Amino acid sequence: MSTLVALALAAASATTMMAAGTPALADPTDQILTVAWGHNEQGQLGDGTTQQANTPVTVAGQIAFTKVEAGTSHTLAIAADTTIWSWGTNGFGGLGDGTTTPSLTPVHVPGLTNIVDVSAGAGSSFAIDSSGRLWAWGFNGSGFGNLGLGDNVPATNPVPKQVLGLPPMADVETSQRSVVARDVNGEVWTWGSNSDGQLGNGTVGGFRATPAKLAGLTSIIDVAAADFDGLALRADGTVFGWGDNGVSQLGPGGPGDRLTPGFTAGITGLTQIGIGSGNVSALRNDGTVWSWGINSRGELGIGTISAPVYPPVATAVSGATQLAVGAENGYARRGDGTVLAWGDNRLGGLGTGSTAPNNPNPSPVLGVSHAIYLGSGATALHALAIQAIPTDFSIALDPKLGSVQPGGSTTTVVSLTPSKGFTSSAAVSVTNLPPGVTATLSSPKVSEDHPVTITLHTSIRTPRGQFRILITAAADSITRAAPYTLTIGNITTS
Repeated sequence: MSTLVALALAAASATTMMAAGTPALADPTDQILTVAWGHNEQGQLGDGTTQQANTPVTVAGQIAFTKVEAGTSHTLAIAADTTIWSWGTNGFGGLGDGTTTPSLTPVHVPGLTNIVDVSAGAGSSFAIDSSGRLWAWGFNGSGFGNLGLGDNVPATNPVPKQVLGLPPMADVETSQRSVVARDVNGEVWTWGSNSDGQLGNGTVGGFRATPAKLAGLTSIIDVAAADFDGLALRADGTVFGWGDNGVSQLGPGGPGDRLTPGFTAGITGLTQIGIGSGNVSALRNDGTVWSWGINSRGELGIGTISAPVYPPVATAVSGATQLAVGAENGYARRGDGTVLAWGDNRLGGLGTGSTAPNNPNPSPVLGVSHAIYLGSGATALHALAIQAIPTDFSIALDPKLGSVQPGGSTTTVVSLTPSKGFTSSAAVSVTNLPPGVTATLSSPKVSEDHPVTITLHTSIRTPRGQFRILITAAADSITRAAPYTLTIGNITTS
């Protein structure tokens, strides 16, 4: 089923793969904001509108999220307090708030806490809590049984229910039709549709409404799920795939169905894996990104639009620390906090300020410069980034100038005024001191509630004259300075 058909089904019902990776910890003085861009017909960007966005918009509420994952027409997020929030379409209860009412802004999913992982599909939702319990709600597929609750009835499921028969789980990934999950022991479980062998159990056709463990896969550190495929990344950096191989997304062997997991990528040293609608990208341990599979819209990010690609080709991305893959897009977060995007852009999914349809070259997402987490999904045409925006502040001196005789001392007080919610403190330093002048501080750090008194001491041999001293306050990547004019001796200050 094509992505556009999946989108249409999700829209009618209302009216990810994101590669594994722990979010980077933000400095406590940072302000956490989540931005989103791309497809927004059902409000899946969470900005209170249904307008497409070809540049990032801020998710409403300014909730401090730690993880975000995109489905076809809804989005899930984990907040800093380990609760779940959701927004977008809700025809089958995919938001998990007990209703079937859509929401253009984040709503709380009641009853679930201590959440460590989420995944959103085409109206279906999953979460794993810190005890390893897996929870499911929303759309149960058109006879797929993809919620894993024991039936394949496409009924409304607006309240999370526990998926039984599983050991403690570590990671779950879903699409429209099937689910792939990884337990804490590094083994893989699948359920849902098996139309193309995407359960990996050696059969094809039908469905499975309860989870079953895949034989032969151990030491798995990451998994990915698409409508017709599954992928698993082993600790040694090799990839195994199963399901449909019509566009070389599973590697050698040509078109057809691979009914059991087989070796996929012709490279090693991989640390994260993601799959969309036949497009696969992987992050290597040297910070490079490699891609293979369908490339009709430039979704591999290798600089060209072409027929399906295999073996894997390196993109121009370097210094990457996290990968996300959408239905027809790829995204990479680099160590400096910037984000690159490539692939289809008809709905602004690249966030580059344009809707030119295809871009095979990784390009910067506008306005994202301090990303600590990146999310999309196997069925999604939108993406999100959590940003730790360095907070800002200003400092002031009272007085700004002073005079003193050699051998004497004088004082000034430095105060801090915050902006963007700055609540912590900044380290104070004094530079450009003239010969014979020393400075003592009442405290090494200044905050909004605690000004710092700076005392300047001169010796009897300190030269007379007028001097410009610099007082600086620094926190995170923000530095603010204020000049102080000191006159030593009987010199008129202009």
